[in-house]
Formats: sequence, structure tokens, C-alpha cells
Amino acid sequence: MEEPKYIPSLESNTLENIDELVMFARERRGVIGLSFSLLLVKALAGVLAEQKRTYKNQEGANSDVAPYVRHKSRERLLYKELGIWCYLSYAQGASFPFLLQAELCLRRVCDIYGKDVETGKYLAFVLWSKWQIHKAQPGDMKRCFALLSACSQADALSISQLEVVWFRLGYLYQVGAGCTKDKIKALYCYQQARNLGLDC
Repeated sequence: MEEPKYIPSLESNTLENIDELVMFARERRGVIGLSFSLLLVKALAGVLAEQKRTYKNQEGANSDVAPYVRHKSRERLLYKELGIWCYLSYAQGASFPFLLQAELCLRRVCDIYGKDVETGKYLAFVLWSKWQIHKAQPGDMKRCFALLSACSQADALSISQLEVVWFRLGYLYQVGAGCTKDKIKALYCYQQARNLGLDC
């Protein structure tokens, strides 16, 4: 698989550069290897740190609310994309700290800025991954179940991997992780996953 040869230039911390990096990252989800994923994580983390520094230096200099709103909007975009790419890096073989960093970033987006379906899906996938390696914390699977349930209500055109969402929701119902065990609901979820093309 041929990987992209560059990451957008980030010489200045402008909205255009941040948007370019975020769009670049979104367009390449699932199509690049681990080494490039790690470079992208580094680039996103660097831009996020610079964004915070820049805003802190400007804080109090202007009473206008617009710069604050722009800063929070950019910060949310960067935290979300960084969390997703930390998770994708972990899924491709990066170490456990990448999964923890993904959780921190995605929780921040959901808890502070408000979640969207895609962020909820990736946070559910992170919590699922922790559970699979026996590192889930109390309450993780209850939240994972709630997030997967919310994602399952989304239209197939508005969220990728909806078949995986249905399968994992079915499995949680089957084993009673984060919810009450319910074989009928589990079978229903598995059927939804099959209807979307998953061989399960």
C-alpha cells in the first residue's frame, strides 16, 4: 500500500492550516499504515499544543468573544482527530498508551465540547478495545453500551462501520457487558449487522 508522501505544511498556526490538516487526516482514515499514522498523530498533537499556546498568549488582550469561539472550535476539531488517529494507530499495532491517549482526547470532546455520532462511535471502540485486553475500568462498558446504542440509531449514510456497531452491541447483549443480558436483542443486533453486509 502506497502511503501519502507528505503532511500539510503547518508553518503558521492559521485556521486554514488547521482545517487543511484536519481534512487531510479525515480523508486518509483507514487507508494508511502505522508509520504514517504515527507521523499524523505527532503533527496533530503539535498543532494542538501550538493552538493552546497561541490562545493563552492572546487571552485577555481582546474582549471580543469571536476569538474564543474560534479557538474552542479548532480545539474540538484537533482533539477529535487526534483521538481518532491515536485509536487507529493502536488498531494498527501501536502500544497501549496510544489507546489511553485516544480515550483522553475523545472523552474530552464528548464531555466538554459535546459529542457527535462519529466521536461517540470511536470512544465506544476505544472502550471496547480496553475491555478486549482486560483493561476496562468500572463504568467503561456501561458507557460503551450507551454510546453503541446511540450510534445504532444513526443512518447508515451518516456513520461508517455501522455494521460493526450493531455486531458489538449484539455481543454486549449476548454476554451482558454494560447491560442486562438479552438473547433476543442480541440476535436482532446480529441480524442488523448481517443486513449491512457483515458476515457474522
